[in-house]
Amino acid sequence: MTAEGREGRRRRGRAARRLLGCAAGALLLAGCASMPGSGDVHRVDSAQRPEGDGQVRVFGVPPEEGAVPQEIVLGFLEATTSDEADFATARQYLTPQAQDTWRPLASTTVLRGSPLPTSLGGEQTDDGESRLFEVTGTRLATVDEGRVFHPDDETYRGQFRLRLVDGEWRINELPDGLVLAEEDFRRNYRTVDTYFFADAGAAAAEVPRVADTLVPDPVFVRSRVDPVGEAVSMVLRGPSEWLAPVVRSYFPASARPAGDQRLTVTEAGLLSVRLTGVPEDLPAGRCERMAAQVLFTVRDLGVGEPGVVELADEDGSRHCSLTESEALNWRPGLLVGSQDRQYFLNEDRRLVSVGEEADQARVVPGPLQDAQLRSVAVSRDEELAAGVSVGGAELYVAGLTGSEPLPEPVHVTEPGGEGPGADGNEGENGSENGSGGEDPGGEEPETEPGGLSTPGWDGLGDLWFADRGGDPGLYRIPGGTGEAVPVTVEGLRASQRIEEVRPASDGVRIALLLSRGDKRTLYLGRVERTPAAGAAEAGSAVEAARGTDHVVTVRDLRPVTPHLDNVTAAAWAGDSRLVVVGRPADGVEQLQFVSTDGAAVNTPSLPGLGEVTGVAASEEEKRPLLAEVAEGVVRQRPDGQWQILAPGGSDPVYPG
Repeated sequence: MTAEGREGRRRRGRAARRLLGCAAGALLLAGCASMPGSGDVHRVDSAQRPEGDGQVRVFGVPPEEGAVPQEIVLGFLEATTSDEADFATARQYLTPQAQDTWRPLASTTVLRGSPLPTSLGGEQTDDGESRLFEVTGTRLATVDEGRVFHPDDETYRGQFRLRLVDGEWRINELPDGLVLAEEDFRRNYRTVDTYFFADAGAAAAEVPRVADTLVPDPVFVRSRVDPVGEAVSMVLRGPSEWLAPVVRSYFPASARPAGDQRLTVTEAGLLSVRLTGVPEDLPAGRCERMAAQVLFTVRDLGVGEPGVVELADEDGSRHCSLTESEALNWRPGLLVGSQDRQYFLNEDRRLVSVGEEADQARVVPGPLQDAQLRSVAVSRDEELAAGVSVGGAELYVAGLTGSEPLPEPVHVTEPGGEGPGADGNEGENGSENGSGGEDPGGEEPETEPGGLSTPGWDGLGDLWFADRGGDPGLYRIPGGTGEAVPVTVEGLRASQRIEEVRPASDGVRIALLLSRGDKRTLYLGRVERTPAAGAAEAGSAVEAARGTDHVVTVRDLRPVTPHLDNVTAAAWAGDSRLVVVGRPADGVEQLQFVSTDGAAVNTPSLPGLGEVTGVAASEEEKRPLLAEVAEGVVRQRPDGQWQILAPGGSDPVYPG
């Protein structure tokens, strides 16, 4: 190890010992964990905070007199991991010029390990002697200025130039933003769902409650600085660029938090927010919708339970207030539907259902009761079921009551098929230059299993499925009955194939399991609806030609499971998370939760279950998980253990 490397290690040791000494002696000194002497009492919810977050605030260590350049760079990087709101200690490592220009929150680069500074030597400049360092590492993700997480596995390189200021080395040039190791990022930041109202375009008139449904937009806020204030500011800022085309915020674009207020939830459960840029004559109901966006955003921060949100003008005059019970008129998961029963196929491959508190399944009546099926989906109102035949070639839709015979299939395909890309050309649903999706390098997809995928229902009543046979691609049956219509998926490459489809209840997001060769990756797509009259402008006249009211396109595919090498099954398990069966590189297959932004949720892998081939969950997170294993269908008990629900059963699902 070089002398500079040894000195860097000694400095890290001194910083660690200083923090350890603070914890052991409970000393309230600079550079130590501090205990506030005043302020509101907050509930500490261990289920809501990241692992290892003991509510201890960490502060940086100022530069030591006579520190060498390597120490300055290392000390600065360590100081940026502190809980200071303004990064005051980190700025002490900068020249006055750099202090004025550095923008720490412009972005955050998250590295898989600690950032490594390497000296690139020194030189004489017009203003004196300088030293140049390059900081490198393997990126795990970047978090943009809007606090949105973007998975990224490229190499990070950032240059830091130092010069002497009054005989002391200081950083004069550096990249904007922060560079953090993954463990520091997880300690300093936590994810929070900001909420915006679904905007399903032309479909909103057909399903009015769509416009009352809140859609989550995950962002990251600093855990111990001002989480409530940052979360509210992110709501006022508006939705992320990815989600913006399919949601709307009821806050005016000019709305901002007033003054330097510190937002907290009082012991009585009141959150009061003073705003600027909000007109006094808001239309009826708009202010209440604004308050609902704030209430549901703050609700899961673990800093108190907001029972009432009050929005006020800068001088404190109230615009409106909204109670938690009133906010239920506008809430996430409004279109999830009944989730009291679970469905699966018994050992004879017939559709059965079971109540959440029951153990005995019963055959579901209706035209499908005598049909042998490969997979099934039940509509969210539990009036219809869609089933794929055992051979995978036919899709049937029928009611769950009555004694009518099995109707004709609504869609028929070839049971096998070579899938997209077999001839090297793009299919009807592909777009070689579309956004999203990575270039797969020309590998051909798997051909088994072929036929039709498991279908799924969104909250608008539309039925979705993938054809993996003769005419491959994504399909939608408007209203769940009638003819299947192809759906354009922008960014779907020629050598990728849609294996499974999981629409969200809000109707504006859809999870797609895509295969490339023998690898499967889960993506999230944005569902956009364009009036049929504008179909030609949208670039897809298929639906207009078939007489549907609007054209549907899936855009901007983004990876949900970049940390997994292969995903075999997935299901929505909340409004902003999914449960997946997947295998990390050089790891074993496991059942775990993932966030829709691609960030790993702070939840360990679900224990005690192996060789899982299917999984079912509900967007109502309190509902138990179901899984398909070699023995049959199993269900998770409240204590986390699994019990066999149906020996020989398969394909468990919740309505949806």
